[in-house]
Amino acid sequence: MKTKFLILLITSLVCLPLLAAYPDLSVQGPPLLSLPGLEEQNLEDFLSVWSPYQGPSLQSLAPTLQTLVQETSLDAKQLATVVAIQQAQLDFALENRKPKIGISATPYSYTDSTTPTGPGLTQRTQKHTFSVGSSLTQNLSTGGSVNLSVKQSSAYEGFTTSAWTHTPSVSLSVSQPLWVGETMLDTGYQAKQLEKQQLALQTTQGSYKALSSAMVLQNLKLLALRQNLMENRYLIAERANLAYEQVQRAEEDLKQGLISAQAYESRLLSYYQSVSVYQNLNHEIAELEKTLTLTWADALPKDLTLSQFNLESMIDQATKTDVMLTRYLLEDADYQKAVKELRSATLDSGFYALSDAPQIQLSFQLSPFYSPAANTSFFESFSSMFSDSKPLLSFSIGFSATDLFRRSSDLQQNSAEQALLSAKAKVEQAYKNAEAEVRAIQQDMLTYRMNLILQLKEYEHKQVALETEQIRFSAGISDPSAVRQKELDVMQAAFTALGTLRELEYLFLRLSLSGMLS
Repeated sequence: MKTKFLILLITSLVCLPLLAAYPDLSVQGPPLLSLPGLEEQNLEDFLSVWSPYQGPSLQSLAPTLQTLVQETSLDAKQLATVVAIQQAQLDFALENRKPKIGISATPYSYTDSTTPTGPGLTQRTQKHTFSVGSSLTQNLSTGGSVNLSVKQSSAYEGFTTSAWTHTPSVSLSVSQPLWVGETMLDTGYQAKQLEKQQLALQTTQGSYKALSSAMVLQNLKLLALRQNLMENRYLIAERANLAYEQVQRAEEDLKQGLISAQAYESRLLSYYQSVSVYQNLNHEIAELEKTLTLTWADALPKDLTLSQFNLESMIDQATKTDVMLTRYLLEDADYQKAVKELRSATLDSGFYALSDAPQIQLSFQLSPFYSPAANTSFFESFSSMFSDSKPLLSFSIGFSATDLFRRSSDLQQNSAEQALLSAKAKVEQAYKNAEAEVRAIQQDMLTYRMNLILQLKEYEHKQVALETEQIRFSAGISDPSAVRQKELDVMQAAFTALGTLRELEYLFLRLSLSGMLS
C-alpha cells in the first residue's frame, strides 16, 4: 500500500507541473463562425425611428465650423498672419526680378571760386550747373546685377568764357559673384532662391490648412461626444426615477416586514449610484459646452441628427490600401512638410555663401570731351559738342576675393549636408507614420462596422424582450416599472448604435476633408 502511494505521489509531482506549464501563445482565436452582414433595410428602418432628417448633422456643420475656427482660433489667426507675411515676401521677390528704373536730378547748383593764376594774379570762376539722369537695374538669373546709367549735365561759366558746356554720359556696370551655385555661373541660382521661398510659403499654407481641419474635426468630435453624453444622461435620469420608485416601495415593504433592511439598503444604494452618475454626466456636459462655446458662442447646436452617407462605399474604398495611402500622403501636412524640407535642403546643398564668393566687376563709361567756344548760347553749345567733341571712353575689369579658403561656404555646406540627412529621415518617418495611420483608419472602420452590426442585433433582441414584457404586463404578471425598464433597455441599445453611427460619420468627414474619398 505504501509502495502504491509513493508511486502515485511521484507521478503527481512529475505530471502536474507539465499540466500547469506556461501556454503556447501562438495558438490564436476561437473557432470561426460565419459573421453576420450589415442589412441595409434594417439600418434604414432603425434610422427612420431614431434619427429623423430634421436638424443639424456633423456633415452640415463642417462648413460653418471652418469659418468659425478661422474667426475665433488664435493659433489659426497667427498662422494666417505668417502666411500673409510670406506671401508678401514672395510677391516682393517676384517683383524684384523685374527691371528697376530710377531717376536723379540736380535742378540747380552754383559755385563761385577764385584761384591764383600767377604772381599777384587771380582768376574768378562763376559756374551755374544743372543735371538730370536715369538708371536701369536688372538682377541676373546668375545672382549678379547689371546697371545702365544715363546722365546729362549742363554748366554755364561766367567771367571767363561766358559759355555753356554740355556733358552727356553713359555708363554700364556688371557685378557677378562666382561659384555661388552648382557651377561657376549658375543660371538657375535666382530661380532656386525663389523656389525656396515658394516652398516655405506652401509649407505654412499646408500647416494652416491642417490646423483648421484638425480644429474642425476636434469640434465635430466634441459635438458627437456631447450628444452621446446627453443620451446617456437621459437614460440615467430615467433609471434613477425607477430606482426612486423602487426605494419608495421598498420602504413600505420594510415597514410591513416584507423585506430585510439589507434589501432596502441595496435598493437605496442603487438609487444613489444612479444619482451620482447623473451628476457626473451633468458636470461633463457642462464642461464640454464651455469648451465648445469658445468656438460656437451663442450658436451652439442643441441636438444632432445623422447625415446620409454610403457606408459600404466608404468601406470599399478604404480596403484599397495603395489608393488610400497615396491620397493620404497628398494631403498629410506632416509628410508634405517633410518633402518640402527635403527639397529645400537639396537646394541649400547646391548653394555657397555670397559673403566669401569671388566677385567680378565690369565697368564701361562713354562721354564727349570738347572745349566750348566763348560767348556761346545754350543751343549753340550743342552744335559745338556734336562737331568738336571727341569720345572719352573708359573700360575696366575688376576681381576680388575676400576669403580664398571660403570658410563661410564650407560651414554652410556642412550644415546643408546635415540638414539634408535630417530631411531624408523625416520623410521616411512621415511615410511610416502615414502607413500606420491608414492601417489604423482601416481597422477603425472595420471595427465600427462590426460593432454596428452586433449593436443592431442587440437592439432587435431588446425589442423582442420589450414585446415579451408588454405581453406579460397585459396578462397581469408584470408591473409598469418592469415594462419601463425594458423600454430603457431598448433605448440604450439604440443610443449605443447611434453612437457608433456617429463615429462612422465622423470618420467619413475626416476622410473627406483629407481627400481620401472620391
